Amino acid sequence: SSQCSRFSSCACAGTMSPKHRRAGLAAWRWRRSPLEWLLLLAHAGALELRSWEEAEAMADATLAKMSAQERHLLMMGVGWQPGNDYMGMGYLLPGYYMGNTPPIPRLGVPAVKMHDAGNGFRNNPMLDWNESSHGFGTTTCWPSALALASAWDEDLVRRVAAAIAREFDAKGANVVLGPGVQVHRVARNGRNFEYMSGEDPYLGSRLSVAYVHGVQSEGIMACAKHWAFNEQETNRFGSTSDVDERTAWELYYPPFEATVEAGVGSVMCGYNRVNGTFSCENEALLRRDLKERMGFRGFVVSDWWAARSPAVQHGLDQEMPGVGIGSSFLRHGPHFTHEELEYLENPGTRPWWSRWMYWAKWKLTTRWFSPFGFFEGEGNVPAPTAASPESVFRDPARRILAAIYRSRLEERPGCVPGSEECKRQLILPVRAQHEELNREAAVRSVIVLRNEGLLPIEPGRFKKVAIMGNAMVSEGLHFSPAAMPPPDPYSGGGSGHVGANDEALSRPLPALRRRAEAAGMEVFVSNCTGAGECAVNLTRAALVGEALRLARSADLVVVVSATLATEGEDRPHLRLDADGHWDDAISAVAAETPTAVLLQVPGAILMPWRGQVSAIACTFLAGEQTGHAWASILFGDAAPSGKLPIMMPKAQRATIEPAEKVVKYSEGLFTSYRAATAAEDSAFPFGHGLSYTSFDYTDARAATLEECADAKGVSILKPSELAACVAVSVTNTGSRAGAEVAQAYVEFPAALGMPRLLLRGMHRTRELQPAGSEVALFALTRRDLSVFQAGRWQPVAPGGIVVHIGASSADLRAAVKLGGAAVAG
Repeated sequence: SSQCSRFSSCACAGTMSPKHRRAGLAAWRWRRSPLEWLLLLAHAGALELRSWEEAEAMADATLAKMSAQERHLLMMGVGWQPGNDYMGMGYLLPGYYMGNTPPIPRLGVPAVKMHDAGNGFRNNPMLDWNESSHGFGTTTCWPSALALASAWDEDLVRRVAAAIAREFDAKGANVVLGPGVQVHRVARNGRNFEYMSGEDPYLGSRLSVAYVHGVQSEGIMACAKHWAFNEQETNRFGSTSDVDERTAWELYYPPFEATVEAGVGSVMCGYNRVNGTFSCENEALLRRDLKERMGFRGFVVSDWWAARSPAVQHGLDQEMPGVGIGSSFLRHGPHFTHEELEYLENPGTRPWWSRWMYWAKWKLTTRWFSPFGFFEGEGNVPAPTAASPESVFRDPARRILAAIYRSRLEERPGCVPGSEECKRQLILPVRAQHEELNREAAVRSVIVLRNEGLLPIEPGRFKKVAIMGNAMVSEGLHFSPAAMPPPDPYSGGGSGHVGANDEALSRPLPALRRRAEAAGMEVFVSNCTGAGECAVNLTRAALVGEALRLARSADLVVVVSATLATEGEDRPHLRLDADGHWDDAISAVAAETPTAVLLQVPGAILMPWRGQVSAIACTFLAGEQTGHAWASILFGDAAPSGKLPIMMPKAQRATIEPAEKVVKYSEGLFTSYRAATAAEDSAFPFGHGLSYTSFDYTDARAATLEECADAKGVSILKPSELAACVAVSVTNTGSRAGAEVAQAYVEFPAALGMPRLLLRGMHRTRELQPAGSEVALFALTRRDLSVFQAGRWQPVAPGGIVVHIGASSADLRAAVKLGGAAVAG
């Protein structure tokens, strides 16, 4: 920072706080007077979002001064070079973010600079320039969204989201392309690690709101994705998700609805069809459900190349990335060019030959010559009429402007995409301040699934430990040669991948070795059971033999194993590896020596050896502090408190498989723990997670509404409509300190045809000392106690509802009948 002046474009990251730095740069870039600069600086530390009403009024004022071409500039991305081959996706140009709109200096409208993703700033951009690798490791590789969900902790999610936003700001971006809030349906979905809802809409709603608030409190806009029913990667560009209205509103819509309630600035529509119509031109999805029924006031942006037509009338507001896919005449898109939007708004001005050419090209590129199969099947051929109201065509720009003004982006415009300044910021290291928070998040993401008295490892109990596994010394990704970065055991693959800083990466083996040796243990390791050259193409017999040899030399075995997943494809299976070698090795060593298995996985995993090992812990890709998290939990430096946000199945046949063409959501609400067969299908149930202590649940009761007025458990959906309050006392009955996550599940009358249990409350206690206790309060709103029938939410009489309280969906300790006394749990 000493090499740049206080007002230079290199931002002097070490001399000013992020908010003060933004204010100073805004003054410099937009040529403000010194007095204006001082006023901005004085108020930078107290940034508050504008109300939607104020932002929309400002948008209307700006819109009145805009030309049609300026409106259209807001509606399509820039910064990409078209590809030159049949399947060319294009190239991101130097100094640009993954999604960009140009600034409009005449009106003081800043550039919109979107970047991947919800798990952290993507530091491996798809660049075709020599310095593209210089960004690797310059941002924090955080725990994945699913790993964060395992903490069941809104405050932690909010703090991590705010830290992610600060890194985006330091990099010059102003929109986080996240959070991903899909409710899991397909266990093999290659992107499940990106989706913080896990398998439950209530959990997803609570955590998604915390994420949006965290990001947008820093003056960075959040973008909820992928709207909607994009629950698999198999044929994601051509399949149709066929979903009934009740399933949509009860199970899959709530996390999106919650982000709308939280004031999210943008929502991304997906590639798939919904009930036969592509998401990004589905009027029922975009206009009726999202904008009208949910009251979304921001803008809808397409996923990259997801737009099939200039679908303004259907509810799409912005097309990204702004280049087509394919080559020459067969290039599909872009659709939101100024010319196409002009013709859309003034259909009578388009010559007949141009209409014919557009139709022919659309037909060729959507039906007959579909690059990558992206556009299999037809979209909606735009057929505007002169009767279309002018407000329909002005609405996208108004929504984009309102989202900009609500986040006050015009006060902090930052670098202009493509400029030398943006190039510098994209490779600027910005991760240094977040190591402590990242460690806390990684530790809190660990879930202890099984513990037969083995953990924590105490000094003197074991003298020799053997460490093995395919993830014990894994490296992070250092360079991405393709559009979709491959996965590693710390971060999933695809647009959500964040490359870990090599120096900061805490690998499992070094971290475990240091902690074991500090406890006076001798450590045995063989690269043949890790990532060494001799492990490549190792036969089953050789791997099992080497693992047994190592296990027999120790009195404790720790296996660190991982499986990977990536955007663009679903996992081929739910095993640790394709041939089952590691499952066999774990079974073999567990028969010889007490064994702890540590899993780094992107979602559900099969554990056929679960009854043979002494301990199992898992994390859903914990980022660059994975090794630290393992060492802290195993040796008792931290108490585990994570809970499963999904159900771990006994067998793959107990899960929903992806479909190729028509994805029928025929199971309705009965997925995960809600399924009638959940008890027999789960190896470990939804909400499960062990501690190193024990907790009792006592004095469950229906409390007064006044007691729940400020409860942690207030629902984010219509919180003003408080309908019931339930309380229970949680007491630490063990000998160690620990925190518990108490869960409340509502049981509706059987006649309504609902799943028996539905999560409607969660309460994370503070860390309780032995004999310490805390009253967990669950505030239930009218929405929590309603069911969706006949096209609307209908409240259920409280007298017929039972609230079950416990440590998981299968470990229920108490129950309260609303309107009555406590009943047996």
